[in-house]
Amino acid sequence: MNVSDLLHSALHPALAPRAASLDRSFLGTVQDRFSGTGLTPELLRLLLLTVAAAAAVGALVYLLNLLIAARRRGAALPTGTVQDPAEIRRLLDMALTRRSRLDLSFSRTPNKDQGVSCSIEQLRDEHLVVEITARIDASQRWIGRTVHCYVRITAGKERTGSRYYFFDAEIAGLSKQADGSLRLTLTLPTVMRLQQKRIHLRLDPPTEFMLGLALWPEPTETGGSTASNIRSWGRPALLFHPARRDLVRVVNVSAGGMRLDVTRKALRETGLEFEPGQRYILLTEIYDPDRKAKRRLWCLARVQNRFEDFETRNLEIGMSFVGQGLPAGQDKNALAWKPLGEDGIAFLGDWVVKRHLERYRKGGGAQ
Repeated sequence: MNVSDLLHSALHPALAPRAASLDRSFLGTVQDRFSGTGLTPELLRLLLLTVAAAAAVGALVYLLNLLIAARRRGAALPTGTVQDPAEIRRLLDMALTRRSRLDLSFSRTPNKDQGVSCSIEQLRDEHLVVEITARIDASQRWIGRTVHCYVRITAGKERTGSRYYFFDAEIAGLSKQADGSLRLTLTLPTVMRLQQKRIHLRLDPPTEFMLGLALWPEPTETGGSTASNIRSWGRPALLFHPARRDLVRVVNVSAGGMRLDVTRKALRETGLEFEPGQRYILLTEIYDPDRKAKRRLWCLARVQNRFEDFETRNLEIGMSFVGQGLPAGQDKNALAWKPLGEDGIAFLGDWVVKRHLERYRKGGGAQ
């Protein structure tokens, strides 16, 4: 067998006509060269087969790499994920401009007693500066630690269409201010995600479904327990209903709590302070479109955090449900207080989820 026969046998049948057209003198030269090295036709055939196999494997690997690269380029980021530095900067600048509160914690899943609220003070080229007004003990050992942050960014001055973003950042510096506040310098995040802070989904309630709200400072009985006789409480300190919307507004609600925006006017008229740890009774009346009926909920809530809007002097108050009032026998004016667990108020949680789904189907999307 000569070199021409070997090439014809090693090549793909579709390539045989082209191999036949090769210059015979060239093939003869190749044969002479290999003969001069002492290679036998069998060894030459094996060598050519080895080279052909290696080339086929290389081509296959190359094609697979192209396919994987194409899939990576075409793969979409998870819904709500932001990685573009310019977009991340735009969102943080929006939060700074609208004085959005930022909640910061060393734990990714903080419980009700962890975390602290901050205000965003500066957005630098590579850092975000936040201020903590609460008196907390800070240490230089914090520098280099990762903190987990939640920020609510509103769509406008009316605070409609709020979105909640989560991101990680590293503490690059800290300093105590003359007034006792603490300033932290954080690295800019590389990724931001749409994500709720609590395990309970929160909803900016549609105004047509939020029928009313009444609030009392927690009344207690002789033994320190929450008073059960509604008549003994007196008039509520704060009221919200369709005809009276100038004192308090429900920002969002979940199975585990509620966030209220209390106006400066209401604070002056009532003298309420809403200090963290204080407890209040909330009577909430909502509309349940599934049953086409109103539903009243009696809740015992603890102030979790508060944030003052520097422009309006309104207070935004985060309240966590710790108890639910249920009818006590036949007396319509008596309540039995039931402690709440981590799941919060089941009915309210279901109501929020259904309203989210309705908003999504209508094209508004879930917050």
